[in-house]
Amino acid sequence: MAALHVCAALIPWTLPVHPLMALLGSGLVLLSASRAWRLHLGGSSAIASLRWDAEDIWHFRRRDGKTERGRLLPQGYLHPRLAVLRYAVEREGEDSRHRPRLSRLVARCQPCRVLVLLPDSSADQEGLRRLRVRLQLES
Repeated sequence: MAALHVCAALIPWTLPVHPLMALLGSGLVLLSASRAWRLHLGGSSAIASLRWDAEDIWHFRRRDGKTERGRLLPQGYLHPRLAVLRYAVEREGEDSRHRPRLSRLVARCQPCRVLVLLPDSSADQEGLRRLRVRLQLES
């Protein structure tokens, strides 16, 4: 992922544009790289574990120890070697009725998050297989 972002950041410098525009383009790509790192790989908001309970509520534990509840969104991707889950989160303990109006609006406008599960994402391979089967049956 890092190599892909570095290559993408170099592309504006190969185009016939003003150097400030190339700098802006490269800066935006590197900003995207830092966001992707925080969300998916090394940041404190990266998902460390997930649990799916019988009431169809997903529980995500982040690396910083905080827990989020969420719901699975449609249009994920399932493959025997890859699962891409789209979900929307609501932090536990938050009651949307008691939040200020602006923060409710911002929470509603937040895009979905994505979790990529590879075969080596879990030490429990049987549990990961059951998850893929359950997702396949529900879609």
